[in-house]
Parts: sequence; C-alpha cells; structure tokens
Amino acid sequence: MLTILSVTLPIFILIGVGYAGVRFGLLSKADSQVVGRFVLYFGFPALIYNALSRRQIGEIFDTPFLLAYLFGSLAVFAFGLFLALGPLRRRLPTAAVVPLGMALPNSGFVAYSILLQMFPDEAGVFLALALLVENVIMIPFFTAIAESTGGKDARFVAIFGNALRGLVRSPMIWGIVFGLAGSLLQLQLPVPVQRSVDMLAGAAGAGALIAIGGALFGLKLTGLGPTLLAIAAGKLLVHPALVFLFTLVFPPTNPHNFAAAMIIAASPMFSIYPIFGQRYGAGELSAAALLLTTILSFFTLTATIALVGPL
Repeated sequence: MLTILSVTLPIFILIGVGYAGVRFGLLSKADSQVVGRFVLYFGFPALIYNALSRRQIGEIFDTPFLLAYLFGSLAVFAFGLFLALGPLRRRLPTAAVVPLGMALPNSGFVAYSILLQMFPDEAGVFLALALLVENVIMIPFFTAIAESTGGKDARFVAIFGNALRGLVRSPMIWGIVFGLAGSLLQLQLPVPVQRSVDMLAGAAGAGALIAIGGALFGLKLTGLGPTLLAIAAGKLLVHPALVFLFTLVFPPTNPHNFAAAMIIAASPMFSIYPIFGQRYGAGELSAAALLLTTILSFFTLTATIALVGPL
C-alpha cells in the first residue's frame, strides 16, 4: 500500500500546492490559468512529440488499447445520456453535460502524471492515444449532440464535422502529428532544439497539477443531489468498469496497456469541464462535479492502481 500511495500522494500534494497558492494569495486564479495554458500549448505538445518521435510507428498504435478505451468511453457516454434524459429528467443541451463528465477523464493532467511514474517510457504514448480518442471522437460527438437539439441527422453531421475541423487549432493534436512524422521519417532535431523540447516536456507534469489545484479554488459542492452523484459515480466507477469489459473483448497486447487504460478511465473529468457546463446551462453542477470527483479520485485511483498496477 505504501508503494501505491507513493504514486498517488505526490499527485494530490501538488494539486494541493496549487490550491493553497491561490488560497493564500501567492497565485491568482488568472496565474493558474496561465500555467495551464503553458502546459497545453507548450508542455504537452513537446512531451507528446518526444514520446512518439523516438519510437517506431508500429510501437505507437495499439489497436486493442484504442478500441477498448474508445468503446468504453462511448458506452459510458450513452449510459450517462440515458440517465440524464430519463430518470434525471434533463433536456438537451444541458443533458449532454452529464455524460460528458462521465466519459472524458483528465488524461493529460492527472492520468499522465500517474502513468509517468509507473511507465515512464510509455506514458507519453498512452497520453497521445487517449487524446486522439477524446479530441477526434468524444468531444466532437458531445458537441454535435448538445447543439443539434432539433434532432436532425444532417445538423448532427454538420456540427460534428465543424468540431473536427476545429482540431487544427489544437496544439496537442499538432504534437501528435509532428511526433508521428518524426517517427515515420526517423527525424533527429538539432541538439539545441531537442534540448529545448526536452525542457518544455519536463515542465509539463508539475505545471499541470499546479494548474488543477488553482482551478479548484473557489468551486463549491453545491447541489449534492442525484445528478451530481450520478456524474461522480459514472466517472470514477462506471467508466473504468466499462473500459475493463471492453479490454476483455479487445485483449491488450501487454499488461501495461491494460493498466494504462484503466488508470486513464478512473481519473476525474478534464479540468475545463465547468466551461462546457456553463456554455450549456449547467455551470454550477459541472463545477461541483469537478471538485467532488477530484477529491474522491484519490481513493478510486489508489484502488485502481492496487488492482492493475505492476508496482
């Protein structure tokens, strides 16, 4: 147990440092947002590039991992949408915020920091594969459902296509593109450039966790009702359970892939979830869900690592 806690405790200590920094005035909320943007625009693209460009292309794409994570995420999204439209009695577009919180983990800020400690040579590859699923399929899928309230297929397809075209503005997608190109062409950057990329990549993990902590300050656990509890349970329990079921359908090529998929799925939802919630009329709910799920994830992630982590 001490070995497992040595993995999870540093993550939440750094989140606590970010929270305390804003709480005691050492940082402002705006400062933590700047740190988060630095990680998103510079740190993660650099580490993704390093992780992919240094591997053979055949070592990157693990089809069972991609399929298990994709179908597990789609399944929990469908489950959450059913709950939101049915028992929870919410209407679109607000209803779509419920399954989004269940299906999109914080794969970059939380899961990557854990995987980096467990599988340092493979963590960046797992992050890149998860980001492909989340950015190319899950977020456009959510956007299309949330905004096509008329229910017309043509409108759904058009919105989904627009969301995909928006990927050209994602720095992490460009990190994946350049990383794959580097792998295919076996490129080697000039030494000064590569050292700069390494420095940016090395700053990503700690900066991401500090940014999460700062973002959590000011959030409140309001409305502790069925919807909030359903989102938390769906994210921390149902999502990893469904990913596990699909790993039985698509057996991973090695145990590390299985452990990585489970840890990513068991992570709390992505840190900009309240922004999506506010856009679709569920700002307070999504903020409270982010806070509650992040707190509870210490226990669920520790349990998940105990079950699947080769420590």
